[in-house]
Amino acid sequence: MDRLKTWWSQPCGAKELLAIALPLIASTISWTVMQFCDRIFLTWHSNESLAAVLPAGAVAWTITSLPMGIGFYCATFVAQYFGADQKEKIGAIVWQGIWIGLLCIPVYLLIGMYGEQIFLKIGHSPDLAILEHEYFLALSFGSGAVILDAVISSFFVGQGKTGTVMYVNFFAAGLNLLLDFWFIFGGLGVPEMGIWGAGLATSIAAWAKILIFTWLFFLPRNAELGTRSRWHLDFSLMKRYLRFGLPNGLQFLIEGLAVTFFFVVIPTISETASAAASVVFSINMLVIFPVFGLGMGCSTLVGQKIGEQQPDLASRTTFNALILGLLYTGIFAIAYIAAPGLFTFAHETEGGEFAKIKDLVILYLKFVAVYCIFDTVQIVFVSAIKGAGDTRFVVIVTIITALLFVGVGSLGASLISEPNAKVNWWWLSLTGWILLLSAIYWLRFRQGKWRSMSVIEDVSMCLSD
Repeated sequence: MDRLKTWWSQPCGAKELLAIALPLIASTISWTVMQFCDRIFLTWHSNESLAAVLPAGAVAWTITSLPMGIGFYCATFVAQYFGADQKEKIGAIVWQGIWIGLLCIPVYLLIGMYGEQIFLKIGHSPDLAILEHEYFLALSFGSGAVILDAVISSFFVGQGKTGTVMYVNFFAAGLNLLLDFWFIFGGLGVPEMGIWGAGLATSIAAWAKILIFTWLFFLPRNAELGTRSRWHLDFSLMKRYLRFGLPNGLQFLIEGLAVTFFFVVIPTISETASAAASVVFSINMLVIFPVFGLGMGCSTLVGQKIGEQQPDLASRTTFNALILGLLYTGIFAIAYIAAPGLFTFAHETEGGEFAKIKDLVILYLKFVAVYCIFDTVQIVFVSAIKGAGDTRFVVIVTIITALLFVGVGSLGASLISEPNAKVNWWWLSLTGWILLLSAIYWLRFRQGKWRSMSVIEDVSMCLSD
């Protein structure tokens, strides 16, 4: 009992970690519940819409992933400046990210106009490509907001003010759910818009979130952090920001490309398997995205302790995050295999559309049961080393392992003729990729090079184990 109390209450113990991570976990849960309900509504609308939403969403994620990854890395700078008591530089670094986000808005609007051509070139059927284009175009209206969200929310996350982020995300998720149902099925003077309405609701909610974050960012109490005075482009600071943030963005992009490849290749094999994969990922998002919230909390504490020159405390919080994450995902991994009905009942429909894919959903959940454990390990350790500034190593590992995943998956699938077996091979390849990442990042963390790293200026770091 004494050891448990120490684990809970010591500096960087479970209590301190959860104080920062729980609001982030709640934020990711609100977002994943929103996405989960979005897919349930589309299941009720049509299986064709369900088959289109995942590949279209994956492509939309991929094209935003590079600047989004750069934007999210702003939190590491904020955390280290905060820990090193260089708070006057916080506003300046956030403004560099805001400028990047503003430049992205017209680019995504232009790309969104060519969605149908993109999906036809991938090899999807014309009917499916039309639905994918509708969702992709609607999401493109909010893509700029997604980048700005990553940046401005980092202002609060890096300081440990994660409760603010939680409340704003709760509001946006609630608005999205309300608009989702209204726009998909119509009513009160709004026509039934189906998958187009689902994407439009998401974009409106994203911009609503930006309006709230911007108002909070400019509050007088934040003026001493440079939120109002440090708005200009600082090329020296931008260079430093991109030096560390760009590899983080490249990690997002490369992983996004690899996962998107998985999602767009499945419909070319079987649209039924694609619909089942969409259901499985919407289910697992409810489980794994809270672990991303835990990883963000871990990364924030690691960044603050690196700024304070206390790497041992950073190490402690990382292993505490690992323990909490494995306890959480372990329960769901067992349930995926032992009681899959707990996760599929919400997708049942009176017309029996879900019955066509239910057996595949249960099968794919078994793959997810294995890889969600390893995904937790890699999320925690990669969050920790990125919180210190070890982003170059991460992007190199991401490039090599993503190429292995796509190469092994494509080679094996080319040697298999039966469609279901072909899809199963892709699931096996995906699971192997995540297992490999978890092993590499664990070894990198144990190596300890992250202890002597920093992303900010003029901080002499503690070396060594």
